[in-house]
Amino acid sequence: MKTLFGTRRGWAALSSFLMLAALITERLTHPLAATLFDVASDFFSLLGVLTLTLAPLVLEWILTRSLVVESAERARWGRALGAVALCFACLLHLMMWPIYCVAWGGLIAGPLMTFGSLTGAKYNPKLTESLQLWLYGFLAYAPFVASIVLLCQMAALKHLTDSLARSRRIYWLALTGAFVVFLLRPAVIGYHVHQAVSTKSDGAREKSLALLRAFGAEYDLRVLAFRRPPTYATFLASGGVFGSEIFGRRWDSQDDARKVYFLMTGTPFSKAPTPPIQKSLLDQNDQMRLEETGGERVGATITGLRLALSERTVRYSPKTQTAQTHWTLAFENTTDESQEARATITLPEGAVVSDAWLWINGEQRPAAFGGKAQVRAAYQEVAVVQRRDPLLVTCTDPRRVLIQCFPVLPKKTMQIRLQVTQTALGGKLVPAQLTDINFEQPKTTAETTRVNDKPWSGEVLAVETLALPAGLVQKATPTILPTDVIVAVDSSASVGAKIEITKLTAALNSLPTGSRVKFVDTRLAKGEESAWTDAAQVTETFLNSRRFVGGVDAVPALKRLSQTENTAHPTAILWLHGPVPQEAVSPQPLLEVRSLHKNTPSLVGLLVTPGQDVVMDALSTDKRIHTQEGTDWAGAVQRAAQAAQSTTDARSIPLGGREPALGGIYLAPSTDADSQTDWARLAATSRVLRAWYTGYDQDALAKAAARRRLITPLSGAVVLENKEQYERHGLDPNNGQPKAGAPDVVSGLAPEPGTLAFFTLGSVIFGVRARGRASRLRS
Repeated sequence: MKTLFGTRRGWAALSSFLMLAALITERLTHPLAATLFDVASDFFSLLGVLTLTLAPLVLEWILTRSLVVESAERARWGRALGAVALCFACLLHLMMWPIYCVAWGGLIAGPLMTFGSLTGAKYNPKLTESLQLWLYGFLAYAPFVASIVLLCQMAALKHLTDSLARSRRIYWLALTGAFVVFLLRPAVIGYHVHQAVSTKSDGAREKSLALLRAFGAEYDLRVLAFRRPPTYATFLASGGVFGSEIFGRRWDSQDDARKVYFLMTGTPFSKAPTPPIQKSLLDQNDQMRLEETGGERVGATITGLRLALSERTVRYSPKTQTAQTHWTLAFENTTDESQEARATITLPEGAVVSDAWLWINGEQRPAAFGGKAQVRAAYQEVAVVQRRDPLLVTCTDPRRVLIQCFPVLPKKTMQIRLQVTQTALGGKLVPAQLTDINFEQPKTTAETTRVNDKPWSGEVLAVETLALPAGLVQKATPTILPTDVIVAVDSSASVGAKIEITKLTAALNSLPTGSRVKFVDTRLAKGEESAWTDAAQVTETFLNSRRFVGGVDAVPALKRLSQTENTAHPTAILWLHGPVPQEAVSPQPLLEVRSLHKNTPSLVGLLVTPGQDVVMDALSTDKRIHTQEGTDWAGAVQRAAQAAQSTTDARSIPLGGREPALGGIYLAPSTDADSQTDWARLAATSRVLRAWYTGYDQDALAKAAARRRLITPLSGAVVLENKEQYERHGLDPNNGQPKAGAPDVVSGLAPEPGTLAFFTLGSVIFGVRARGRASRLRS
């Protein structure tokens, strides 16, 4: 069968070639995804593109074989395939109509630019730019050519199968299914995203999230979660076309999209890959990055900013069983813009950051310590406004420290050093870890740890008889009485990947005889829970019955559990959870309940996967709160049992500021406040934290911590460039330094290059003018 312009077989081959070329080029360069929409963003759209690409060839083969009666069944399924391909072609036409009018330019200019780039013409454009212009023409008219070819093939197939009623049924079923998947899917996604955010019913929310997972809405939500001006494509993808007309509502907000994205996938949107639809805007004007600079959260990963060096040098004392670590970090920026490196460091229990330095112009500069608001204000002015060279170290929870370095200059590195003071009781040294970062951490990063000038691979260190300084005492570990432990489990994907049922069961079975355990699924406010029973009888059964998927907002369930009535035994909540991002979960309801009810159970949160933990950070001032990270199931259960039975001695302060005391070590209020030993720093931190929990005078505490050069929730450290900047913010990097032989680091700071040039130029001008006046006077 021939047409006016060639055979149908030739047009089928041309159609498939154009679609395949457009798909390959789009996946390599993403020009269409960066301006309008991603043509193959998820499984359904990729399936649609492949169907539209291959359908003309398949249908042509079916037509060739269906000229005999025995192939009628094959022709029926050919009509169904053609209906699906045509339906997706209609969706492409609907989405791409804005570029039809400019596609001719791409078809004409693309070949010319390609020829120029390959032949070395005077105007020598990049090959990728010419391929992008080709692509616009391909994607605009390849679906159009495919649609014409498919219509001709469908007409021929209809002639072969029109007398078969079953063929008509298969055709209409396939057309209806394709219409639902390709055209109604955006409306369903938009509607159920709104339902997941607005409904007050836990069951309805989970049904909406399950449907979003089934429809593969991950990419659509990721696009809407990033800051991008609305376009026709995103309006359609959010259900705007159908939602505003049928359901009477438009898209809610980007915050809603971010929350639903976490609940659906279990991954904070800031840690998700940047969608191609964002990349051109992010390259030109990265509004999200600008907003995060100088903020108080780590935020999204910056491509091209990476960790180049991580070196720990540890001084360990076997006699005092304390360690002081100098941790050097270097950040390399391979982009063309200045970037801010941000990271959350999780400290071992009872540890404290006790000093910080930054290299400026090859010179190591010490930090100035002050109140948290004071040092942040200095950093904001110098880093964000003046875009100069400071380092900021602060913390909200005593175990989670936030470091910020700006600017890491283009094609340059920035190097910092932190001093961490910690205990190593029993020779067990637990290094601080980077747990939430906005930079890349390649496997090629040089990471070393040396203890007392020897390489250390994690083994237990040598110990001697512990010699505590005056004012510190190690008490015997109290006997743990029978305890009721509520194991609150987030049935999220991040927890399911880490849970170890056998080890958790063994840890719960180690509780004293008479203890009881109850499991609760925190996915719903009144979720499924087991009865009070022995651990061995319920752990495996309950956890195996869970479906670990997506993310969980556990605040409603924890709020209900925190109002648990007193039982016969002391009660503690052991919360097993994954990362809890700020944009998805609000801890305020739980915070209010625990502040109003003083007899709430102790809460031990075990973060099994590193990441942001906004709930435990918000509750950090509560003495009944304990934060742990990792998969130490036995340690977490032990801590829950100890926390339920506080043994606070009013005459002493527990090391670390919270009960139970670290290693059973307490300090008396008369401990030497001016000592520079490791134990003195840890004891001072405990006193500050103990008073912080009880609401003592915050200003006095901040000054005391700054004087001792300690990073606490009330104090921080900042490195600035010159003496004037320090004086303007009332800071002094000499404050707290050892008096004997301490160099005056501030007076030794070199002036800014711009300031030095200004004074030099002024001196030259003044000298020239003075010489001119002298010559005139002589004349």
